[in-house]
Amino acid sequence: NFLKRSYPGSGEQRYWVGLTDALKEGDWRWLDGTRLSKTPKYWYNDQPDDWKGGESDQYPKGEDCVEMLLSRTAYFLLDAFCDDQQTKKQYVCEAKAPK
Repeated sequence: NFLKRSYPGSGEQRYWVGLTDALKEGDWRWLDGTRLSKTPKYWYNDQPDDWKGGESDQYPKGEDCVEMLLSRTAYFLLDAFCDDQQTKKQYVCEAKAPK
């Protein structure tokens, strides 16, 4: 909700959120190893779909990282290629809240 409330512009923004299934397909884990709790309401439509391909079949392993797409009207998770250089993304980092 923090990102949704603080989104400052028009259009959409994409964020890497530190979630991957690179070690075992379908076993989504945060970078600290914690398993993703069941959150089907946040995945977009048929995501995660582990799409493979791209130009010249450059992604044979499929999509193993997660990005959050955020706009004024929607927010959801998509699985994406971990080394995607074509789409500029922001990052979400975990930090301890001040006391």
